[in-house]
Amino acid sequence: MPNTKSAAKAMRQAERRRAINKPIRTRTRTAVRQAREAIAKQSEAARAAALRALAAKDPAAIDEARASVEQPAAAARAAVVKAVSMLDRAAAKGVIHRNAAARRKSRLMRRLNAAATVEAVENDVIKPAGSQTENQQTTGATKQTKSKKR
Repeated sequence: MPNTKSAAKAMRQAERRRAINKPIRTRTRTAVRQAREAIAKQSEAARAAALRALAAKDPAAIDEARASVEQPAAAARAAVVKAVSMLDRAAAKGVIHRNAAARRKSRLMRRLNAAATVEAVENDVIKPAGSQTENQQTTGATKQTKSKKR
């Protein structure tokens, strides 16, 4: 229990603020979680569609695979837009710090941009990671490091 009148008032104010901030924080967390799940669903759909298309080796199947990924991709974009909006609102109301909101938005956008697409999966299957590009193979170019000055 508070020992002074000012401590009692501070306690009442903190309780009031907590009651106001809690639903905002909850809605924000839910929106961010739903966006992450939508991005994961888009990525899974793209992988499955690309692998089906590659197995069929048919241009029509590849086009069909790209079309089947459009709906999850649109849903993921919409979920991220909603989450970004909720984060901005929470930051504007002081529920979370503006830098924390910016960091979370950045991480969400990075996930969305890195989410697998049909083309990315095709490139991973056709050209495994770590292989040289055509330009590197023909010119024999390798990554050069800068010499350190001591």
